[in-house]
Amino acid sequence: MSIQAVGWALAQEIASSSAKFVLVAIANYADKDGRCWPSQKAVAFDTSLTDRSIRKAIAVLEDLGFIKRVERRRPDGSRASDVIQIVAFDTGKLQPEDFSGGMEESSAPTGKKFRAPRKSTTDQPEKFSGLTTFEPSKNHQRNHSSAASPPAAAETVDRFDEFWAVYPKRGLAANPRKPARDKFLRAVKSGADPEAIIGGARRYAEIEKRSGRFGTEKVAQAQTWLNQQRWADYPAVPPSVASSASRASIFSRG
Repeated sequence: MSIQAVGWALAQEIASSSAKFVLVAIANYADKDGRCWPSQKAVAFDTSLTDRSIRKAIAVLEDLGFIKRVERRRPDGSRASDVIQIVAFDTGKLQPEDFSGGMEESSAPTGKKFRAPRKSTTDQPEKFSGLTTFEPSKNHQRNHSSAASPPAAAETVDRFDEFWAVYPKRGLAANPRKPARDKFLRAVKSGADPEAIIGGARRYAEIEKRSGRFGTEKVAQAQTWLNQQRWADYPAVPPSVASSASRASIFSRG
């Protein structure tokens, strides 16, 4: 266990609580070079998250550039658990063979044989069996230092101003701007598309106007709306669907 890595993980700002929890769990297994190879079941046990949630969290952490994964294979060609490297602790001294070194056979309690890493350290808990691996991310070969980096700070702030302009008003009811700005910046930093957030806010405003709630305290505070990721509740309507709805409206009037 790396106390330094755990402390570092706890200090990171990640909008997704599940992704941060998984990062802390990974850091708890990391050696002094920030690498480990936990099974998916081990991380699921530690976090009480579902396998699906863990895979999603791993993808988020990869896209944000916190971790990277290296595929390992046994001598027979079958997949072993991926090595997870915490980027912040990557010394650059590790060689490919350090990640995909030879495997030796050991006897499991069930009587079945499994492949265990030949190299081991006192920092590596026994939960690091190589039987279950994380599903490879579709983006695992992306350059995280460039493609996965969040938008520039100035650009993100400008997009918040755009969001604030379209978000429905609450009249005299409180709607603090600074907490909303912080939630917006944090969501974008975690990988949310600012265009989707702004579009969702615009459609939310239109709905509130039609319902007569626009300009009243019944409109959700922007910080709450952002924290709950409610822009996903107001997705853009595909052009084909919109056209069909328009034609249906015309025919109904006729």
